[in-house]
Amino acid sequence: MTSIVELLGDSLVDRHGYQADPASLTREGAVVGLYFGAQWCPPCRHFTKQLLAFYNHVTSTKQDGALQIVFLSSDEEKEDFDEYFSTMPWLAVDFKDREAEARVSKHFKIVGLPTLILIDGASGNVITDRGTSLIREDPEAERFPWRQNSE
Repeated sequence: MTSIVELLGDSLVDRHGYQADPASLTREGAVVGLYFGAQWCPPCRHFTKQLLAFYNHVTSTKQDGALQIVFLSSDEEKEDFDEYFSTMPWLAVDFKDREAEARVSKHFKIVGLPTLILIDGASGNVITDRGTSLIREDPEAERFPWRQNSE
């Protein structure tokens, strides 16, 4: 099994461009959301608002670090990535590392945007590949973190 750190590589950044250590995602109890989206995608821009509200709710009501998000952009221009990512408080795969974005997309067989895959940070196991619809169904995170058999 490929670990989340191996998949993402060492190109994580915050919205200010500072490098982040992908190993920080592997904490016990952390849920890592891999968010595949793009600025040019209207459903993505709508979902980003929902995801931001959900993220803020979870980080304010659950234990610190219970949810970490990594944005993987399908934007074609760095300016679009920068503009869109500036609205997000989480990490992203650096735009210049298109290979990492392609590798992770291929690994999870991403076919549409927006897509949110949730992974157990410690084990690297997929919790759900239905994160996008689950956030819409459970915006108050009453059942978070969701598990495949409890959805």
